[in-house]
Amino acid sequence: MPYALGSDPKAEKAHNVVGAGGRMTPRLHETCSGLVHWLQGLPAMPANKKKKEKISEEIQPSRWRDKLQGLAKIITSGGGMHKEAYELNANVEYFSPSNGVWTSAVIVSRGEFDQEGLPIYTLRVGRQRRHRVPIKFIRGTLHQGESVSFFMDYETSWTNATIASPPASATLGYELDVLDEFGKPSLAVAGRLRRRFLASQPIQVYNGQFCGWVDAVVLEDALENADEIPGRYMNDTEKVEISKALSPEVMVKCHLKDDDAEEVEILELPSGCVRYAGHLSKT
Repeated sequence: MPYALGSDPKAEKAHNVVGAGGRMTPRLHETCSGLVHWLQGLPAMPANKKKKEKISEEIQPSRWRDKLQGLAKIITSGGGMHKEAYELNANVEYFSPSNGVWTSAVIVSRGEFDQEGLPIYTLRVGRQRRHRVPIKFIRGTLHQGESVSFFMDYETSWTNATIASPPASATLGYELDVLDEFGKPSLAVAGRLRRRFLASQPIQVYNGQFCGWVDAVVLEDALENADEIPGRYMNDTEKVEISKALSPEVMVKCHLKDDDAEEVEILELPSGCVRYAGHLSKT
């Protein structure tokens, strides 16, 4: 049977290549068909492949649905749009469960959010790293005017004080408004200080990864947990590690600053989600 290519100029060119009016074998017919498709700008594709691709397009979800599902996965995993409790490279203080004291540290990771929506960080403590540290073992550096409780060596007891100025270095410690036995302002490292939350004190609370830090006010006095003698296990070579259940965390009662007077919602939040905000209200 003769192979008619029609009147298309490109097809005629293909016909001339094969030979005018010749009878083609099935293999030669297939070769020329592919050449004609190419000249006409159409991809040469077997019929069964077209059918297979058509079926796959029917069962494949639309692109917008894919993007929506991807966005939902990013948000729920904490890798997308969220507000960190602590920024990368922020200077913070870390509570060591093994030593039972606070020490200087640096945030070296983005927050990974647990099932409760609270962030978990990797910290650099000295030359070591602490991985997956929950927020209850982290606090920001203390600020001028912040109320604390100070462990005084010469009295071997805790004394109320206020931060007078931040430390020039981690080894020197904070300057307090309490005088030492020589009549000079006391200096205290982070491990000798625990935070006090006083009624009517301005604070900020971490209200989840979508809201971040929001302004609030303390309703009742609260004191951060601490060992009776901080650091007493540090030089004990036969010490048993302090349980993580003995964390510094305490529950703080507060209400959001923007709450209406008639509709005040009382919140009770762990102290790891609370930070002093008195220095922010000063002009």
